[in-house]
Amino acid sequence: MEQWTDKIIAGAVAAVFGSIGWLVRTVLTNNKKIELLQAEIANRDIRRDEDRKDVSEIKTDMKELRRDFQDFLKKN
Repeated sequence: MEQWTDKIIAGAVAAVFGSIGWLVRTVLTNNKKIELLQAEIANRDIRRDEDRKDVSEIKTDMKELRRDFQDFLKKN
């Protein structure tokens, strides 16, 4: 009977420590994933701002081209 009690206690202790180890690994892994996702979001925001500037420049250039073309047509 005493052997069974010792085995059950040992098994419970091992299960508790195993669960704690698994939980710590999971939490640390999730923190790393969260940090990577936050870095990716920051990079996307930077790219999005650059894209907006580029699109704005293209729109400005298109307006200038339209004006130049209209002026050319008026002259000829």
